[in-house]
Amino acid sequence: MLPASEEELIDEIKAAEGKCLPADSDLAGLDFSAIVIDYLKAEGVKQQAKGDRITFESLTPWPGNFIGASGTFIEGENGPERRAAILIGPEYGTVGRQDIVAAAREAVDNRFDVLIACAFNFDAHSSELAHLGSLTILKARINPDMHMSEELKNTGRGNMFVVFGEPDVEILDEGGPEIRVKVNGVDVFDPNTGDIRSSDTAGIAAWFIDTEYNEESFFVRHAY
Repeated sequence: MLPASEEELIDEIKAAEGKCLPADSDLAGLDFSAIVIDYLKAEGVKQQAKGDRITFESLTPWPGNFIGASGTFIEGENGPERRAAILIGPEYGTVGRQDIVAAAREAVDNRFDVLIACAFNFDAHSSELAHLGSLTILKARINPDMHMSEELKNTGRGNMFVVFGEPDVEILDEGGPEIRVKVNGVDVFDPNTGDIRSSDTAGIAAWFIDTEYNEESFFVRHAY
């Protein structure tokens, strides 16, 4: 679980690097993590494709520095049981690449099969991570409706956690001042097989461009 304040976040990053001890989680963070775990138990994690969903057989809190919960799910209909580490992002804030790396290292040390990072927002560089060794890394965006958890009924039929596919791109450097980027499709994790499934451009419903991207905030300037 990641703290909401910047100072606590810096402390946790330093802890992962061995520069200091991790800070204790505050009560507010524990309350939020309990809500996230409750919804994960009921709803699982939805994939991009219809019908693809990770449904947990078990899900319990995990006393880690970055991992907030440990779960198990069955891969496919009669496949093997997989262990999933859950990284719970801050209630108000963004999960960065360094947070996912620290959680992934902790997951590898504890022999998890999959790391699922749950957050309202991810920074741009976090999309660069899909694996750490044999560990599969999934980034599940939390539906903002969770902030209305007191008013919403946890029926298990919503889509509170959705994993978006990563674009399969090819850089076409023609030697000039500009480069061309070719989008071949989208790569999506398939929980039924444990493999990455590729789709062509027909699977892309919309795409957006920020022509003045500053590597911090993405602003849609062109939508197609």
